[in-house]
Amino acid sequence: MLKTKLWFKLVLSFALVIGLGSIIAAFSISKATHTAFSNMVRQGDLVVAGELAETLGEFYRENGSWQGAEEIVFRPYQHIYLQGRSMGAMGGMGRNPERGKGWNPQLQSLHIVVTDKRGRVVVSTGEYLKETVIPVDKGIPIKVEGESEEVGYVFVGSMIGAGLLPFQEEFLKSSTRAIFFSIFSMILIASVVGFFLIRHITSPVKKLTYASKSVAEGNLDAVVSVTQNDELGELAKSFNTMTESLRRAEEWKKQIIADTAHELRTPVSLIQGRLEMMLDGVYPVDPEGIRIVYEETLMLTNLIKELSELSNAEAGTISMRKEEMKIESLLEFSREYFLPAASEKGISLELKISGSVPQVELDLQKMNQVLGNLISNAIRYTPEGGKILLSSGYNADEQKVFITVEDNGPGIPEGERDKIFDRFYRIDSHRNRETGGSGLGLAISKEIIRLHGGMISADGSSALGGA
Repeated sequence: MLKTKLWFKLVLSFALVIGLGSIIAAFSISKATHTAFSNMVRQGDLVVAGELAETLGEFYRENGSWQGAEEIVFRPYQHIYLQGRSMGAMGGMGRNPERGKGWNPQLQSLHIVVTDKRGRVVVSTGEYLKETVIPVDKGIPIKVEGESEEVGYVFVGSMIGAGLLPFQEEFLKSSTRAIFFSIFSMILIASVVGFFLIRHITSPVKKLTYASKSVAEGNLDAVVSVTQNDELGELAKSFNTMTESLRRAEEWKKQIIADTAHELRTPVSLIQGRLEMMLDGVYPVDPEGIRIVYEETLMLTNLIKELSELSNAEAGTISMRKEEMKIESLLEFSREYFLPAASEKGISLELKISGSVPQVELDLQKMNQVLGNLISNAIRYTPEGGKILLSSGYNADEQKVFITVEDNGPGIPEGERDKIFDRFYRIDSHRNRETGGSGLGLAISKEIIRLHGGMISADGSSALGGA
């Protein structure tokens, strides 16, 4: 199926809308101009007819009949024409330049009819013959001073249904041509301007298309240059943010594979080496040797379990069994559980609850796991004779419950505080599982807290001086 470019569709739509609107406007303007001009012509004809009625009234009063009216009927129009008092009705005022004295050849096209009081034609410059009877309701009455009734009627141009004069028709045609030429020019200019404007608007879309294809082919370094401060610019920024996230995710995937392989290599190598030495007779196959291999398998199993747990937590597939409970009960249980380990190092493990803390919905097992990771780390890094404080409180303004684990150990450098929740991250890169754990405990804790709708962080604000 043939694809049509977006810019072409937009230009075509733009041109159609402008074209249709312009054509409608052109016809409306042309119609309004024709109507207004016709009204102006009619008003001019009425003015001419009124002037002629006065003159003919004087003529009839002096002569007592319409005999010789043809010689005088045009005289007033020479004066009116020259003064320009009736622009809409100007033109020729007759068809026979020999009809009478005072004839103006420039006015020969104007149609004038004079009737008596019964509507019989007495003077006509057009197709009406004398004695022809026509309706007088649209004529201007001719009155004579001293008489109660009209002595006749005069009709000029549009008053007797005559069309516009040739020069008036030509004026309207010229006006219509000018209107349509202007409309056509406007459509052409709007289309050209719209073409460049739409190409400018769709240019970022084209760049995004090429960049998305590049990303689909595996190039996560694709970046769209952002030059517009509008919705398309925001879209480009969002695309760049997305590719950056994908790039970080890809880097993390490579890192997690490398870290997992590294973490698994050590116990597997130890197990393999121990078994090979037993097979070669270097180590005796006795309960002690088997116990060492078994312990290594336990460490390997625990590492695999933590990896699986972290994966499920990040995917949100772990089962959460929440129930209403008191934070104080949760902390008291954790304190009692770790009190023997703390006592072995002479560490004081204290509990402090600030004010009234409301009950919250928690998964008891998962929260014990989180607190276990935090407290065991605190015991590991707190010096002998040190102090660990478990505390809780409630922020009524933000409606948040908080739990804090503090120690007076060496603390966490500021640049490392966010990283300690990453997988396999250890502040001291030389520490291994025996001295620093697997590096997954805090990462798992972070995901568990996230699934509870909370957040976990480390800072250096402890009053004890540590983490």
